[in-house]
Amino acid sequence: MQPFRPLDLLDITGRGVVDSIQLITTGPIPPGDDPATFPPRWLEGDPAFAIDAGTGDLASGGTEDFFGTQGYGAGLHQTTDSWGMPTRKPIGGNLFGVTTYRFFDQQPVIFNQSCRFTIRNGQELQGDGKPPPEINVTALVSYYLDH
Repeated sequence: MQPFRPLDLLDITGRGVVDSIQLITTGPIPPGDDPATFPPRWLEGDPAFAIDAGTGDLASGGTEDFFGTQGYGAGLHQTTDSWGMPTRKPIGGNLFGVTTYRFFDQQPVIFNQSCRFTIRNGQELQGDGKPPPEINVTALVSYYLDH
């Protein structure tokens, strides 16, 4: 996923509810960044739901905030039964990995016509001013449709 670009993880039509999102991202640690304190800059991207053809109906101020943490996941960890970031660390070589999850059992995302969930690789003018690297994204989005 290229820096500052959006990626739709879900784009469906119909009536239903989003159950959960599990997201795994990996990216290189840029030269000059310390692996022990590296900020995964791609987490500055602002994820958003567009419900029933709306735009930004449910938005967050950053991917790390959406999944219940602060400061790229280095600050307050709010890993609960509903959301969290269980992994945030170097994973070998110059790669850094982050795993996140969010279950919507307590705050259901209900849609009547359509639902789109979009993430971004970083956000311009946020973070430490350095652009995020190109990253790899693996996601599992669970939802139910009422036919």
